[in-house]
Amino acid sequence: MIAPLALLFIAQAKSAATSEAPKIFHYVLSKDGNAIGTENYEYKVLPGKSADITIVIHISQFVVTANSTYTAEGIWKTKSLDIVGAKEIRSSATLTENGADVDAPGPNGRFKHILQPPDNISLNDPTIAWWRTTKPKLGDPVTFAYFDLEKVAWEPTVFTYMGDKSISLNGKTYATHHVLQKSGTDQTDYYMDDQGNPVVISGSTKAELTGFTLDTSK
Repeated sequence: MIAPLALLFIAQAKSAATSEAPKIFHYVLSKDGNAIGTENYEYKVLPGKSADITIVIHISQFVVTANSTYTAEGIWKTKSLDIVGAKEIRSSATLTENGADVDAPGPNGRFKHILQPPDNISLNDPTIAWWRTTKPKLGDPVTFAYFDLEKVAWEPTVFTYMGDKSISLNGKTYATHHVLQKSGTDQTDYYMDDQGNPVVISGSTKAELTGFTLDTSK
C-alpha cells in the first residue's frame, strides 16, 4: 500500500461484477488527524470482465496518478505511475512471461529491466472477487505476489478477512467488511462495502470516503 502515498497505491484494484458506467469515489486523506489531501478512485470493467483502475491523489504540491489493468482472474497486466510536482516522474511496467518489464527512474538514468516474481507464490489476486462474486472465508489468509511500481519490487502480500464492522462517517453509517493487509513491514486495514469498494483505508495515511459520483460521459 513507505511514505504516506504508498499505502494508497497498495489499495488493491477491484473489478466490477457487471459492465456499467465507471464509479468515481472521493476520499479525504489525513495523517495524525489532519487533512493532507484528496484521492479519487475509479474502476472500469473492460471486455472479458478485466478491470482498469485509476487512483488520482492531490497532496501538497504533488498530483499522483496510478493506473493498473487486471485480468478477470486478478492478475495485473500493466501499471503506470505519474508524479507531477516541480518536475514530472513517470514509471511503467508490463507483466510478461519472464516477469515485470519495468521502465522507471533510477540513480543513473532510466531503470529498464525485467524483474522475475518470487518462486512458489501465485500472481493471482483473489481479493478481486471479494464481495463482488465471492465471499472470503473469515480468518483465512490468502497470499500472492504483488508488484509495487513505486518500490520497483515484487512483494509477497497477505490479505485476511477479519469480520464485519459498522463505521460512521459524515453522518452516515456503513456496514463494512474489515480486511487486513500485510506487505513486508507495512500493514493496512481496509473497510469494504458490499460491492468490494473501500470505505476507509487506514494505515500511516488514512483515506475516508466522502461520497461518489457516476461518470456517464465515457
